[in-house]
Amino acid sequence: MNRYHILFWGLPCAIPAVLCAIPAFASSAFAGESTGLKLKQTAPSVGPVTIYLTPSGLRVNKGDVITIARAPKWQVYWYNAKKKIFLTESFEKALKATSLIESTSTAILDVNRPWKKGETEVIAGLPATVFRNEPSGKLTSNAVRNIRYWQYLDKQLPRQCGEWLATCYAVPYLGGIPLRCKYIGTSSALLPLTRSVDSNLGDRVWLDTLEAHKETVPDSLFVIPKGYKEVRNITDLYLAQPLTKENPLIKDLLKNPAALFGSQ
Repeated sequence: MNRYHILFWGLPCAIPAVLCAIPAFASSAFAGESTGLKLKQTAPSVGPVTIYLTPSGLRVNKGDVITIARAPKWQVYWYNAKKKIFLTESFEKALKATSLIESTSTAILDVNRPWKKGETEVIAGLPATVFRNEPSGKLTSNAVRNIRYWQYLDKQLPRQCGEWLATCYAVPYLGGIPLRCKYIGTSSALLPLTRSVDSNLGDRVWLDTLEAHKETVPDSLFVIPKGYKEVRNITDLYLAQPLTKENPLIKDLLKNPAALFGSQ
């Protein structure tokens, strides 16, 4: 996984300081529940994730860091279950920052022809509408061709659910929940920053849904547990220790800066 994708469904460590302005957070207890959707999805750039979607909230489990957002404001929260800390940002700012980073990694967002809505197929038990696109212009050896994109069009799930997932997967939001995306091309065509270069054309999977279940989802899944501490830096969510001069890694680098660039 390349360093531009170290954070999924959240903000990469390279995000500017504008996302460090933290609004006030009030912890509340929710005892309700609603019928929703549980998905298990995977993508080459991010690995497996577990997602919960309801008319009033979304939640994505990815390792120790969990992303949640809840109606009506859909404020986004990331929290580390192991370190018991959290970071928050408005839905619009979090979406924009994620889009700026993820959009550099895929050619799917660069297609300049309208998406053609096609037939309905079944993916993991869900009816999925197929959208197709063929990028115009000269096709290079590393071009992306014959893009097929399946979405679950459920009017019960709000725009924020589909828009957040689509943005994080760097695929367009076409009104539904992204379930699968395939294309003809090389395995590295959508990951230009990877070190390896694959020149073999084939039918590639950019996104896939492994499991999908409609079930009762408790509202408590969309609330940060009590006792969590608010932080202002996204790196705090992932690093075992803060990036301060007391961090052993920083101490070593201060003593030997050349180590950062390898031994050459």
